[in-house]
Amino acid sequence: MANDLEQRLREFSSRLDEEAERLHAAGSIPGIAVRRGSTARSRRFVSAGVAAVLVVGGVLAIAARPNDGTSTSAPLPATTDEPCGRWSSTPSTNLVRPRRAAVQFTGSEVIIFGGGVSHDSSSTLSAPDDQRVTAAAYSAATGEWRALSPGPLPGNDSMVSAYVAGTVVFGVQNNVLLYDVAKDLWRTVPLGRSGGEIVGVFAGTGSTVGVVSIAPIDAGFSVAARLLYIESGTWSLASMMPAETSEPVNVTASDKGAIVWTESLVTWQLTDDLVWSKVPPLDLPDGWAVSSAAIAHDSSTGSDNAVISAKSLIGDDGLFVSQLSATGWTLGDVIPDRSFPPSFPVMALNGRILSLAVPGGAGVVVDVISNRYVSCDVPPGVLASDRTMTSTDNAIFVWSPGGAAPTGYLAFEWEPG
Repeated sequence: MANDLEQRLREFSSRLDEEAERLHAAGSIPGIAVRRGSTARSRRFVSAGVAAVLVVGGVLAIAARPNDGTSTSAPLPATTDEPCGRWSSTPSTNLVRPRRAAVQFTGSEVIIFGGGVSHDSSSTLSAPDDQRVTAAAYSAATGEWRALSPGPLPGNDSMVSAYVAGTVVFGVQNNVLLYDVAKDLWRTVPLGRSGGEIVGVFAGTGSTVGVVSIAPIDAGFSVAARLLYIESGTWSLASMMPAETSEPVNVTASDKGAIVWTESLVTWQLTDDLVWSKVPPLDLPDGWAVSSAAIAHDSSTGSDNAVISAKSLIGDDGLFVSQLSATGWTLGDVIPDRSFPPSFPVMALNGRILSLAVPGGAGVVVDVISNRYVSCDVPPGVLASDRTMTSTDNAIFVWSPGGAAPTGYLAFEWEPG
């Protein structure tokens, strides 16, 4: 059916071209969205049983008959291979373990804790003389490292962290580690046997930290949120996510709570006092489906952004950038011929999203404002598979085992040059 439709579209391409130009010139384009682009591409047909895409003389048009009666968006041209930002590296250090260590910015320093010494970073005690779980701090102001007291428990490659009221909070399996920055002291607070595994932490109300955990059940997973009172080390009652999920969940800390989401972008908002509300489903244009997604909070703008890697019914790749508003996701136009692999990490700052999990050995910046995709050169060590990232006031910090010794990298001004 699809092949027959594509053949018919090819046969009638000239007539469609003429009609698109005539309607555009007349300023009346029923059922067709027309947008001028800076890059003229060769004529290309996209048939999902409902649409044909034409590019004629720099005019990009989508003739569509969506199932829901609304018109689809016209793709914007993607910008690639531009320089973006400037990178600097910290002095290398052996104060902490290199692979998949947790990193967290405190407002003045980056705290690094845990991690592994081999690619099997789930096992952190790999040698008899490696019994201490090390931690260190890096100051961007002085460019110096300092050792911290060792943590009480080994970390692993699924640690999550947050900074709340002078305390760095690490979630490690079913334990919360509390590090008092001023006193250089650690405490351990168990979640409890029925609590499941910690998948996210975020700033709660007052001197509390919100902790999200997941536990397997017959049909999938149940998700619970609790408040941990930092001073007393005691827990609130659990607030259960109103619906079970068939997929594991991820947690992105936001301004007043957290966003709990799956890779298919089923999304819940969780307030800092543990009230759940489900976000209306994301409505991609007809013919597109989510392959994977990632959400990043931009502390500089207060916005929550999703990058959605999607495929069309005929196998085309595309990226969509979306922002979370009071009414749900506000979807941008498709950035064609671009995709990200599953479980790709993203960081957001100054209205732009940085991802390093892309094929081809390059970083990627997705500009939320102008809906552009920019591939960029980055230091080779930044692309190491075991890296971890956090955002500072004005940069993205990447902790990487790549190179001769573990090194931190700072990305400043990472917008298209």
